[in-house]
Amino acid sequence: MAHTLAGGRTFLFGEQLNQLLMQGDASVHNPGLWPCLSGPALQNGCSAQDLPDLNAQFASVASRLGTAEEGMPDVEAHFRPLIATENLREAMWAYVEPIFQQDYPDQPGPYGPLPKPFWGSAMTVATGMLFNTMCKVMDTRVAMTIILQSAIFGSKIIEA
Repeated sequence: MAHTLAGGRTFLFGEQLNQLLMQGDASVHNPGLWPCLSGPALQNGCSAQDLPDLNAQFASVASRLGTAEEGMPDVEAHFRPLIATENLREAMWAYVEPIFQQDYPDQPGPYGPLPKPFWGSAMTVATGMLFNTMCKVMDTRVAMTIILQSAIFGSKIIEA
């Protein structure tokens, strides 16, 4: 299901997309975001009851669509990123895409481009690494909420 947002962007809804994001796709070695977050969270002392409810995470993102809070994680103000997910995604893509493409200004990368079906896997693994760092400086549940809601919003937007 698709919902049109301001500026002609489209936000996608659907259980299959949610499952792919959270549980991954073994055919492209993508473990999914949930295992990359919940495993380290449990290792860092969270109990299974402390982990955020996924349905609540999706609902929070959806409830912010079309508001001034669109694309911002539902966490206390002092934990919020300085810019919304969509703007951060656009800013960082200029750095990430050349790594995936192995296309650098001075010479091509030594391994060739990463095939597009593996881009999600690479991002999921990198996100898990970022999460481990975040857990050292903030509450694990807050870190999970920031990453989950940012990933939910960022993965469901299609530009006009």
